[in-house]
Amino acid sequence: MLYTAKELRPVIQAAFDHGGLDAVCELFVKVLNEQEARHQADISRVTARIAELEKRLGKNSSNSSKPPSSDGLKRGNRSLRENKSGRKPGGQPGHPGQRLESSKTPDEVIDLPLTQCPECQTDLSDQPVDSVEERQVFELPPIKLRVTAYRAQRKVCPTCGRILCAAFPEGVTAPTQYGPNMQAVMTYLQAGQLLPYQRSVTKKRREDAARRGCNRSQTQWLPRVAR
Repeated sequence: MLYTAKELRPVIQAAFDHGGLDAVCELFVKVLNEQEARHQADISRVTARIAELEKRLGKNSSNSSKPPSSDGLKRGNRSLRENKSGRKPGGQPGHPGQRLESSKTPDEVIDLPLTQCPECQTDLSDQPVDSVEERQVFELPPIKLRVTAYRAQRKVCPTCGRILCAAFPEGVTAPTQYGPNMQAVMTYLQAGQLLPYQRSVTKKRREDAARRGCNRSQTQWLPRVAR
C-alpha cells in the first residue's frame, strides 16, 4: 500500500499532539510492522506456488500415475534400485549364461557340401572332410488341417432284406465336423488365452477362418465351448 504526505500529515500531527515524539515513533513502528506482515504473507504464498509448479514439472511415469507417453523425448531417471546398487543392466559378471541347448536327435539333417575354395576357386570335391560345424534351427512345422473322410459301406442283407450301414468311429456324428484336437485348440485360445468370444463369431473372423481352410461350422460350436 502506498502513502502520500498529504495522507500522513494529519495522522502524524494527531499523534504528535496526543503524545509527542514518542507517539509518532509508535505510529511509524505499527505501520511498518503491518506492511512487513503483508509482505511475508505474500512471499509465503508465492513460495508455495513455486514449489507446487516445480513438483508438477518433476513428475513423470516413474514417480507418478502419468502415462509413459507424457514423458516426451526426455530420458527418465533410473530406478531407485539401479541408483543404489550402481550395477549396469543385464547379466552381471559371474552369472551363468543360459541359451537354447542343441538337440542330440534332430528331425532333419542337411549336409552342406564345400565343393570349391572361395578364395582361389580350387575344386574341393575330392578333398576329405576335416571337421563339421553344426548349427541348429528350432522351428514349428507348417500348420495345416488334416481332413479324414470316413466312408461307411451300405449293403443289403440277402437274408432279411434290410439295408445296413457300417458303424462310424465314436464321436463322428455329422457330415462335416471338427475333431477333438481342433476343438481343444479353440477352447484353449478362448479359455486359456482369453480370446474374446465376439472376435470368434464375427463375419471377419469367419472369413479369416475360411481363408485358412476352416468353414462356418467352426463358429457353431464356439458358443457351446464358451458356455
